[in-house]
Amino acid sequence: MRILIKAYTQGEVINSVDYAFLSIYGGTAAYILKVMDLAAFHRQEWTAFSNLTFHDAMPDWLQWSDELCELIGDNDWLDIGDAPLPQGTEYARATCGIMDVDWAGEVRWHAIIKHTNIRIDTGSLNRELMEQIVKGDTE
Repeated sequence: MRILIKAYTQGEVINSVDYAFLSIYGGTAAYILKVMDLAAFHRQEWTAFSNLTFHDAMPDWLQWSDELCELIGDNDWLDIGDAPLPQGTEYARATCGIMDVDWAGEVRWHAIIKHTNIRIDTGSLNRELMEQIVKGDTE
């Protein structure tokens, strides 16, 4: 599944990063589900547990454009299938990319916009979506 997901910045916005683009297929979704199970297990054992963090796991960060805004509309995320990203889509440079998988069954991505101290965060994708991807049932 090729996903366009809204992203949010904290702090002063210099080069607005408003979207992330990632590809999640069966193997990756199955791995994320295993990590979700592991996180839930740790939460049962220790109620202060929150999430597992993976470094160097970063989507492509995209700058705002009218075309991307129109494409995603009011959705938090959108499966764009095999469609290409709109012509002229500008990629944003980021560093310190991480993926967080929490005990409640959600996954999200974070990074720092390159040459700034501005953090960008995606919205979350849930366990149900990961299960659908594993089954191949994403319609």
